Amino acid sequence: MVSVGKDATLSCQIIGNPIPVVSWEKDKLPIQSGGRFKTTEDGDLYQLTIYDLSLEDSGQYICRAKNTIGEAFAAVSIKVGEETTVTESAPYFIQKPSSIKVTLGEDAMFKCKVQGSPPLSVNWEKDGRHLRNRADAGRFQIESAGESNALTIQCTRLGDSGTYTCRAENPIGSASASAALVVETLGSSNPGSHFDPSYGKTTSLLSHLQKRREEIRKMDISHGALDATSAQSYCKTEGLSGIGYSLSRDYERAAGLTTKGARNAMFGTLTRTCSVTEGKHAKLSCYVTGEPKPEIVWKKDNEVIVEGRRHVIYEDDQENFVLKILYCKQVDNGLYTCTASNLAGQTYSSVLVTVKEPPIPFKEKLKDLEVWEKESATFQCEVPVPSTETSWFKEETKLRQSKKYNIEEEGTYRRLTVQNVTADDDAVYICEMKEGSRTIAELSVQGNIIKKLPRKTAVSVNDTATFCVELDNECQNICWLKNTEEVKPSDRISIIRSGKQHTMIIRECTMEDA
Repeated sequence: MVSVGKDATLSCQIIGNPIPVVSWEKDKLPIQSGGRFKTTEDGDLYQLTIYDLSLEDSGQYICRAKNTIGEAFAAVSIKVGEETTVTESAPYFIQKPSSIKVTLGEDAMFKCKVQGSPPLSVNWEKDGRHLRNRADAGRFQIESAGESNALTIQCTRLGDSGTYTCRAENPIGSASASAALVVETLGSSNPGSHFDPSYGKTTSLLSHLQKRREEIRKMDISHGALDATSAQSYCKTEGLSGIGYSLSRDYERAAGLTTKGARNAMFGTLTRTCSVTEGKHAKLSCYVTGEPKPEIVWKKDNEVIVEGRRHVIYEDDQENFVLKILYCKQVDNGLYTCTASNLAGQTYSSVLVTVKEPPIPFKEKLKDLEVWEKESATFQCEVPVPSTETSWFKEETKLRQSKKYNIEEEGTYRRLTVQNVTADDDAVYICEMKEGSRTIAELSVQGNIIKKLPRKTAVSVNDTATFCVELDNECQNICWLKNTEEVKPSDRISIIRSGKQHTMIIRECTMEDA
């Protein structure tokens, strides 16, 4: 809600090659700069300012970008009302940092613009760690002037490569935006790369998509994922990238995905929907191509998804960027976005995930538990009738009565007690009816390990894999194991200890490292 008589500025960050022509619309009618409407351009940031707002200015505003490769747009709705008290707002980015590539020894700079109610603090991180805590923090210069923020890395080193995040916080909330830095030695670019430091020959994500559009459309239709009408809309509205949704054959019990056009009121872009039954796995695949290779970030409801107990992120053999949501729960309902960015541009594509109740619902579902090591944990659910047959699983492993697991039935109630809990018991637990209906809960085991390893880490051959564990209290006897055998440092494997944080780095990964 914006008050009558106030000014409003809409911002849209657009990156493309060739440089796009940008226009603004209100309720599908073009807006001309002049009078109460002013359009401005500052690099890749395009803004529309509306002065002295009136009730008639309420409506949907669209920023539309076109070039010879294609078209993309973003939309937002404005509601103008009578003057009220000023509403405080959480931080939000009007210009996000872009990924960059530099040669060893050059300076690198990230820029962004963020707004929000004061007091507003802005910090920068590299691979999840604050830059101010680095031993060589003097090479990192952080500047802030109003809404503009910049991070400069002087005399870059190979170790500076990574993901840099600008994080803004105020008492209302927080927001973050990430970009990648690639530091290369002179002449180390891939022989077939089209990247040119002058950016003049950089091939945009738009142009790469054009080569794949027809192939993606045919692939979607052949798998029954889209009908002809939605496939055509998909090509028109998803101007920069392709995103597909499927379920692996490994998941025989997973529900099929349905796709249908759904208009997203926030962005005004065509958003697909997928439906999966509670307790089953969902697999979202995003195909994006570009030079340099795009950096991919998955988000749910605009929050970055971190790999963990039920979320696995990797790139498959077909160069699809995959997000697997394991053992779907009602909390997994939401808008999932795959964001791709490189030096040539940034784009996103979204899918609305809906988690359906099972055909025969539980009268009472399992609840997540959090216990300390050496304690016991008891899960309880209620089935429709006392005669309902059920089984318990720890993820894919069926559980049986033992000293470790106590399984009870009392009328319609079903209970599982995990005795003498250890870090290995930190997992997803499932109660499944014979008919296939499932209820899901997670057991979080609190102990000395406060930052745990992800369930799965996928890297390409010759890439580097990094594993990091953080302890609550320092411990002297720490070792890394692969299939129960201790891993020793070597010319490819580094094991680093920094206080309570323990890191293992495997360089030039081979198939034997799996």
